[in-house]
Amino acid sequence: MLVTHGTADDEGLPEHTQGLVADAEAAGIPVELHWCEDAGHGMVIDVCTDAYATWVLEFRAASGT
Repeated sequence: MLVTHGTADDEGLPEHTQGLVADAEAAGIPVELHWCEDAGHGMVIDVCTDAYATWVLEFRAASGT
């Protein structure tokens, strides 16, 4: 599972994202988490465009999708 989170998100708190990751990992689901500096809620793609593209492409290559 690929998870991204903007560090300036004031709607989805980092603790919630970390909890989601912990729950997924506890269930045996491999998780890749990336933080986007200064991105607000729903803005990761806009703020970290190049990094996001890299995260997705590398994740897909690693997972074979």
